[in-house]
Amino acid sequence: MAIAPNQIVLAYFASDIEYPGTHGGSTHVGEAAASFANITKKVYLVCKHKANQQFFEQKKNLSIIRIKIPDIPIIRTFMGFFCNAVIALALVAFFRVNFVYERAKIY
Repeated sequence: MAIAPNQIVLAYFASDIEYPGTHGGSTHVGEAAASFANITKKVYLVCKHKANQQFFEQKKNLSIIRIKIPDIPIIRTFMGFFCNAVIALALVAFFRVNFVYERAKIY
């Protein structure tokens, strides 16, 4: 059974990228999320939190969820996998996400 694009609810994980930010990956993530939001019903962007940012932000049909990950390599790697899995399960269970897309990470 096919799903019409306007019925897709997408979770886009970029948990190693600060959005908005000054890194080139931040621009890519922002543009990709905006493009996804233009063709889908709803997009949940999960990205890295930095100082002075809100943890949750809503922009039309784009919801930004920022997670705080310590800058300690072993913890960052563990939390990158563990947090993403827990958040993805919660989004699928409670917010009817039907597609999960994860941006490749370089730890």
